[in-house]
Amino acid sequence: MWTGHVRNLRIRLHLSRSDLARFLGVSEPTIVRWESERAGSEPKGLQAVLLQALADALTERPEGEVTRIVRSCGVNHREAMRNLFAAAQRSARRTSARHRESQRR
Repeated sequence: MWTGHVRNLRIRLHLSRSDLARFLGVSEPTIVRWESERAGSEPKGLQAVLLQALADALTERPEGEVTRIVRSCGVNHREAMRNLFAAAQRSARRTSARHRESQRR
């Protein structure tokens, strides 16, 4: 599933391999393997969940905000997930409010 996407996600977030590795709790060579698209080498478990959360957050929040969350949380995944979900919830509330407003018109 992640073939080719890890590198694109990292570049879109303006993160170094080291930054992304630290956030995901893996080594930099692991990021290199995932980005090289070698068969059988892809994120699994928590790392796959975190990458999906980042990808989902980018659909709702500006790249700079998601990048700041990643850099500020380091390997504190609980804090990172809390921040990513909070950002998504804020966006959902704004979207819902805009929808309600358009319904009133």
